[in-house]
Amino acid sequence: MADEPNSGPPARVPEVVPAGTADAGAPTTRLGRVRAWSGVLVGAAYILNPGCGWVELLPDSIPGVGNLDEAAAAGLVFYGLQYLARWRRERRARPR
Repeated sequence: MADEPNSGPPARVPEVVPAGTADAGAPTTRLGRVRAWSGVLVGAAYILNPGCGWVELLPDSIPGVGNLDEAAAAGLVFYGLQYLARWRRERRARPR
């Protein structure tokens, strides 16, 4: 039975990474902060809808998929804020 692939413990236990933090070990960079701010600003502008509905990537009248563009914009905002919060924690943890 030693030939079975699932016999015995794994050689190395994989590190468990919480959901939404796949790159939590990577250091933040200036380019990352620019991208995060861009995502926050573009996503917030799209959600606030300054065009009063004239600018829509997916019209809201399409059943089932009409609000996917707003969900993507909200995802941009949340990911950007998460990245910026991590940058702030790293910055505070640095010795002065």
